[in-house]
Amino acid sequence: MLPTPDTSHVTGKDVYEPAEDSYALLDALEADRDWLVGRFTTPLLIDLGCGSGIAGAFLGSHFFPGGLAFAIDINVLACEVSALTLRKARLTVATDVLQADLLSTVRDKSVDILLFNPPYVPTEVAEIYRDGDRNPLRAAWAGGQDGLWHVWQVVEELNRILTANGVAYLVLVARNRPIEFMAQCGMSAEIVLKRKAGREHLHILRLMR
Repeated sequence: MLPTPDTSHVTGKDVYEPAEDSYALLDALEADRDWLVGRFTTPLLIDLGCGSGIAGAFLGSHFFPGGLAFAIDINVLACEVSALTLRKARLTVATDVLQADLLSTVRDKSVDILLFNPPYVPTEVAEIYRDGDRNPLRAAWAGGQDGLWHVWQVVEELNRILTANGVAYLVLVARNRPIEFMAQCGMSAEIVLKRKAGREHLHILRLMR
């Protein structure tokens, strides 16, 4: 088992702390390590909705000695925390942290590996912007209708931002109806890991063109 990046500085007050879904994503990546290393040499990877930055730091630490890693989050506090996580990991890949709304700043056909652990809890869309503002922790879990409000926004951009060999890893739960989602997403989709975590049944999906 590969070491997990140090996130001891994450308090959970304003930034989502690594939890079972985070570690399931890391385990899925580790299981795919040989496949990914064989597919890419110096990839551009994005940890989208990075939160603590644990996923991007893990991939950059153990998979690729070269390349470029971006962490993106709309929450400025998450950006600050992720920057510290990446510094602690002492990555040899070049890194940057961007405050942005999903993939709005990402260039066409530029991303080799996208990691996305989205807000997936089914809620009313109004819950995301309750009181006219986006609360940082609420935004980390409130997923709108079927928990897929953010997910569909990202999936609609995958053909635009992924390179020809690009791949995206996505965290869903059973309440998101992942089988139905896979049939409708317009991508080649595979469940690469399933895990029960408390009341949730986690599914890690791998999406390609």
